[in-house]
Amino acid sequence: MSAALDLTRVSRVLEAVLDRDSRPVMLRSMASWHLHRVPSHVAAAPAGLLPAFLVAGDALLREATGQGVETDLKPERVSLLGYRVAAVRHQRFSDVILAMMEATDQIARNGRLMADDLKLVVELSRTRLMRMAGPAGLEAGSSPSVEQGPEQSPLSGPSP
Repeated sequence: MSAALDLTRVSRVLEAVLDRDSRPVMLRSMASWHLHRVPSHVAAAPAGLLPAFLVAGDALLREATGQGVETDLKPERVSLLGYRVAAVRHQRFSDVILAMMEATDQIARNGRLMADDLKLVVELSRTRLMRMAGPAGLEAGSSPSVEQGPEQSPLSGPSP
């Protein structure tokens, strides 16, 4: 098992990365389909979009190195995605941050960071990994661990 990382530090560094980026984080309302700007402190919060950034970073890191980020998610009603990050484990803090930064670059569209596209980052990365290694490339435990809670994953939702 990898070492637990300081969750506050992970959140603060992602917030700083998003603050330095001139592109706003946008999230589409599933009810109205309107785009809403998400402040960087909300996007980087454990009960904000951090679960989605970590899952996307995990997929990219697993694809690149074969070793992902262990993210423990707990159901949270008062959260943006229905989950909050309870713990993050990996051997190197820098790997986790760089993987989330890569995910951020991959969701950039028209001068904005489209948070809804983090799901696509995960799906495309896993598709590439399966093509390279076959189904065995996605070993058990490649997904974040989630305590009993909502049926959907933090990145799932109705398709447009």
